Amino acid sequence: MPYSESWLTVASALDMIARRRNVGPDAARTILTEACASGKVRSRYIASHNRGIVFSRIFPGFWRGCAGGNIDLNNGTFRSLDLDYVGIIEINDRDLNRWVARPRRGPKVGKLARFREADRRLFPELARIMNEKQVSATEAARQLVKAGKVAGHGSPESLAKRLAKVFLAAEIR
Repeated sequence: MPYSESWLTVASALDMIARRRNVGPDAARTILTEACASGKVRSRYIASHNRGIVFSRIFPGFWRGCAGGNIDLNNGTFRSLDLDYVGIIEINDRDLNRWVARPRRGPKVGKLARFREADRRLFPELARIMNEKQVSATEAARQLVKAGKVAGHGSPESLAKRLAKVFLAAEIR
């Protein structure tokens, strides 16, 4: 007998998440979106076409909002903008159960910043290098890493990226 996968409607998936994680509807929508955007939980949509019924995968980029399609979790539908399909979304039951059963380990993303203060102390020097040498924030950070002024662990490139990212985020505010 061939293996058959079980698929959930969006309403069933949201209900399962709400029960298993003991969260409200908004949090369940967020969890479902994160799960599908991670690429670890498969999703598809079913649409009728002149050739019959079409099952098409919804790629993680659609869930992140950076691809050509609209996902409506309230109605459980997906609209493919390039092909003008509207279909019912289904979520892979096994994938979602695994995602919900095992929450992300470790600290919440963005909450732990061991070297935040050390990085902030380098901002004036980073800005000076950028202005004097007319280089990007990343290149200026690379120069500070080469000089051994950036605290932290990891490759020189990752230290430079971290410092530049924190600097640019602070500059935008």
